[in-house]
Amino acid sequence: MSKTEKVISLTGIDLLDFTGINEQKINFIRETFDDSVIIIRGDSLILKAEEKEIDTLTKVFEELMFLQKRQGSIGENDINLVLDLLDAGESTNKFKEKFGISNGDIKDIILFKKTDFVKPRTATQLEYYKQVQDNDIVFAIGPAGTGKTYLAVAFAVAALKNKLVNKIVLSRPAVEAGESLGFLPGDISEKVDPSQV
Repeated sequence: MSKTEKVISLTGIDLLDFTGINEQKINFIRETFDDSVIIIRGDSLILKAEEKEIDTLTKVFEELMFLQKRQGSIGENDINLVLDLLDAGESTNKFKEKFGISNGDIKDIILFKKTDFVKPRTATQLEYYKQVQDNDIVFAIGPAGTGKTYLAVAFAVAALKNKLVNKIVLSRPAVEAGESLGFLPGDISEKVDPSQV
């Protein structure tokens, strides 16, 4: 049968921990899928195999990336667990049960925290997430409490952790000039032009 090729991005992954010394962890997976070709090039993972095996390998690597981002590192026990769950055909159910997320939703996670993760929870937040992925500047308007600022901060922290940016600049909200400048600290000049303080 003909082999197909798939490239998985490893952006934001600690490659030394993910692959192991001298690709020890990847070699363990290579031995399990001996008919497949698994190549690491920079921050890309190249898979060459039959289509069914490509799907299985994709699930393996997506779950390992999820575990590494969540835990900070992965070990051989984690690899064995993922492979065993896939063999038993329980991977997606066990993942959903343990982490509250299904295999297909892993790509929508914006930021991993110590005990949780940040991801879009509503259809509108998912649309916001897609717009941020595709555009340099996104303006979001809507009622308070819908997650606009929360997700924006998550995007910024994720970009900083993934070394896409060097720093995050926080600024005060823009409000109308005059006496009603809200509850920002400071006098009128500090509110209007905080850089002069």
